[in-house]
Amino acid sequence: MTGGLAVSYQEYWTKIKSLYQELDQVTNSYWDNHSSFGDWQFWAVVAITIVPLLLLIRFVDQERLFEVFFFGFAVHIMWNYAGDVLELKRYFIHTYFLTPMLPSIFNMAASALPVAFLLVYQYCTNTIKFLYLDYSSKCHFRIRNCSLGKDIRTCRVW
Repeated sequence: MTGGLAVSYQEYWTKIKSLYQELDQVTNSYWDNHSSFGDWQFWAVVAITIVPLLLLIRFVDQERLFEVFFFGFAVHIMWNYAGDVLELKRYFIHTYFLTPMLPSIFNMAASALPVAFLLVYQYCTNTIKFLYLDYSSKCHFRIRNCSLGKDIRTCRVW
């Protein structure tokens, strides 16, 4: 099936299906031996999945729930796609995961990263209205904190 010989469409997909089945068996065996309920790494992954959700319940702004959760959902989707690509190209490999059925990036992309990003988003939109980078003539950057409708030249400079 390799080399310079022409391979049919059906042969490719038969080979791909058999490799996926083999990968599934190896992944299940690995999870049973190195990442299941008896290992501390499994419980660390459970904590990384559940603790951010508990923090979210405690600290989310109830009045802006839809806005903040939509931002978190966008982060979740972006990290899922990024994680899939990074894992497919073997740049980023998670060796411990909740179950062999879920993607290995699930605990990070579904809980830890979206919650962290949405809580930072909520904090910044509640306290710091707009941040501008201002390149001055003195060859350094300054951050300007402005409210909506204010002229940037009259904003507080950090």
